[in-house]
Amino acid sequence: MIQYAPGSLVTRRLSTLALSRIIRPYQIPLIVITNGEDAEILSGDTGKMTASGLKNLPHKADMIQNYDSFSFRPIQAGIFDQASKIVFAFEVDDACPCDSDVCILE
Repeated sequence: MIQYAPGSLVTRRLSTLALSRIIRPYQIPLIVITNGEDAEILSGDTGKMTASGLKNLPHKADMIQNYDSFSFRPIQAGIFDQASKIVFAFEVDDACPCDSDVCILE
């Protein structure tokens, strides 16, 4: 999973990890957060950063070669519920697609 997040990458780790736990019924094994200038690569299972920098983005061939080592463990209901709340708080509630302070929704 790749998540583009402008600004500081550190502040996006929790919400991106949470998102990786609700968009599929299993834990996405590899998560990339980037602001277009830098990147952090996280393990989906542990949530820990395994590498950083755009030059360290995983190559498709490496992903295919390591496919069997990924767990794809199912997400438990309690974890899903917690992750959903985090995603809502960080990504949805207080998010506005407008550039101004006033947002008109159609």
